[in-house]
Amino acid sequence: MFRPGRILSIGGGTRSAVVIDVTGGQPIVTATQPLSSVRQWVSATVLADGRVLATGGSAVDNQLTDVNNSAEIWDPATGQWTVGPSGSRARLYHSTALLLPDASVLVAGGGAPGPLVNRHAEIYYPSYLFDASDNSRPVPWWSTRRTPSRSVRRSRSPSALPTSVA
Repeated sequence: MFRPGRILSIGGGTRSAVVIDVTGGQPIVTATQPLSSVRQWVSATVLADGRVLATGGSAVDNQLTDVNNSAEIWDPATGQWTVGPSGSRARLYHSTALLLPDASVLVAGGGAPGPLVNRHAEIYYPSYLFDASDNSRPVPWWSTRRTPSRSVRRSRSPSALPTSVA
C-alpha cells in the first residue's frame, strides 16, 4: 500500500503492474507501466518520498534465470518506472528490503532454500538523498540524547555490508 487505500501489485509470472484502489465500495484495478522484466519474489518498498522501490527477483521461481539485480522505482504521480543502479547479488526467495530511519533501504538475503544461500546485505541510497551536484545531503541522526545532525557519506551505488551483518 503506497497510499491509504491504494495498492501497487507487482511481480509473479509477468511484468505487469496494477494499482488497486480500495477507497470506494468496489475495488478498482488500473494497469500502470510494466516492470522492465519478470520478477518473481520481488520486494517492494515504499520510499520516504512516496515512490515505490522494486528490488530482486528472477524470471523463474527461485532460480538464477534472468535475475534482475537493478533497482526500479515507480512514481505514483506518473505511473512510470525508472531503472536505477544494480545490486551485486541475486535477491530471490526469502529476500527483504526495508526502509531505514535515514531514508536509505536495506536489501538483504534471498535464495535459501534454493540455488544459493545469500546471507549478505546491501544498502540502497535513493536519489532524494543527493543534491543536484551528486553530493550527499545531511541526514538527521536519531538519538536518545540531544545531538546535532550529522552527515552520512553515501554513494549512488549500493554498498555491500560485511557478511556478518546479514
